[in-house]
Amino acid sequence: MRLSFRGLVRIITCLIVSVLTLELCARIDDWIGYGAPIFSLSYNENRLYEYDQIGKRSRPNVRYRKWQLNSVGSRGPELTDGGTRILCLGASETFGLYEPEGQEYPRQLERQLNARIPGGDFQVLNFALPGMPLPVITTRIPAMAAAVHPRFALIYAGVATYIWLPDRKPLSSPPRDHFEWRLAEPVRNLAKQLIPASLQDKFRERSIQQSLASLGTPAFDRLPQENLDYYRSDLEDLIATLRRYDIEPILVTHATRFPPEPTPADRPMLLAWRRFGPLLREDGFLPMERSGNDILRQLAAADGLFLIDAASRIPTGDRYFADFVHFTEEGSRQMADVLADALVPRLAADQSR
Repeated sequence: MRLSFRGLVRIITCLIVSVLTLELCARIDDWIGYGAPIFSLSYNENRLYEYDQIGKRSRPNVRYRKWQLNSVGSRGPELTDGGTRILCLGASETFGLYEPEGQEYPRQLERQLNARIPGGDFQVLNFALPGMPLPVITTRIPAMAAAVHPRFALIYAGVATYIWLPDRKPLSSPPRDHFEWRLAEPVRNLAKQLIPASLQDKFRERSIQQSLASLGTPAFDRLPQENLDYYRSDLEDLIATLRRYDIEPILVTHATRFPPEPTPADRPMLLAWRRFGPLLREDGFLPMERSGNDILRQLAAADGLFLIDAASRIPTGDRYFADFVHFTEEGSRQMADVLADALVPRLAADQSR
């Protein structure tokens, strides 16, 4: 049976109306749930950032979905007067992606410290941002110090951003505002649940190969020593800057979801991780992590820094990690436990002075 022109127009019109209706429903849902503007071109995580000549920084007094920044640009509630303030510095693992609101590890750590130290008055300030590189964090320290006068700073910064060679590091620049379908995210999430894992792996492999072709650079098996040297140097600069402002740096080794010897079942998640650093082959990611953590331990030993070895204490697996490095709510609880166990004696001694 041949479809008439009028019939084709009716089908197309119904499809368009259906998609627009679903898009409107998605926008109303964002408005009810998060106070999102219904008619804005876009509504995404870029609302959390503003930009200057250095790069991106947190935008005070802004909300995007469950993520709320306070008047000084840290994630969490407003500061109160007095008490001991502890900065949490890092990227998305610290900022918190998958945990329910208020369950990211800096918030859980604050509750634990105040519960476990008699008369404790601690404020843990989550100044991390997704994708924030160490050199940019270092340049933000003077402003943080002036705004909140912290006593300590926890540095939880993985080495994966150093997969990119120094002259290839992506620059932070303001994104152009353009129309985005609010319907796209729930559709993507549904697709991830419906598409077979083997097919998702094929998509990831294709994306990696396309990235390598565009870079015109072959992949390497291990992170080059030059890149590790940049990581060490950037950590040293951050530590020196914190000390210059009388903030005591505390290093924290970086944890992942993987066991020391990954199995074939771990390959899909390693492949998913590689999409963010296609220059390094999957087998090089865990040696890279070990090298980065060794650098943290060496810096702590050489410079008398307090170090918390979270990488050796947080359990592996999907109960604790929502992907390759980002915590679940239970993972953040474990991280807060590890940090509190190490910090309580140190902070109690500091208070008794």
